Amino acid sequence: MHPRKSNIGRHTHRTDALRRSIANATEEERASGNERTRQRMTQIRADGQAVRLEDASMLAGRYVLQFQIYFVLNRMK
Repeated sequence: MHPRKSNIGRHTHRTDALRRSIANATEEERASGNERTRQRMTQIRADGQAVRLEDASMLAGRYVLQFQIYFVLNRMK
């Protein structure tokens, strides 16, 4: 059985309709779409930043704990 052909570079009704929609959009519609995209990307960046801060906080806490254990063990010697 032959492998299915890739659809990359092929015109479909959906892509043609999307191109027509974009081409016929008014300035207000373009501005509204750009604003929605900007807000969505801002939220994605904020979520990623929150995850990175949480990871850094957990890592810093682990280093503090390791230092405390090291300090206590050295005092016991």
